[in-house]
Amino acid sequence: MSAREARDNFGDVIARAQYGDEAIIVTKQGKPAVVIVSYEEYVALHERRDRETIQELLDDPEARQVLDRLLDNFESDVAAGRYKERP
Repeated sequence: MSAREARDNFGDVIARAQYGDEAIIVTKQGKPAVVIVSYEEYVALHERRDRETIQELLDDPEARQVLDRLLDNFESDVAAGRYKERP
C-alpha cells in the first residue's frame, strides 16, 4: 500500500492492523518504508527479540562468565545485608 493510500484510508488501515491481525506494508516511492501492526503484535515481536538476545548472551561463554560474576557479587551483597527491601 502506498503512503498516499495509507494516509487517505488511515482509519481502515488501523482497523485492519488492530482487528484484522494484519501487517500492512506501506511503501514510499515504490519501496517498503514502514509496517503497521497491532500493539499486541508489536509487543510480541519485542518480547521475542529480547528472549533471543538473552539466549545469545547465555550462549556466549565470555558474556556468560560476566553474568555469572555479576550474579555472584549480587548474591554476596544480599547475604551481607547490603540490600534492603524497599517499601
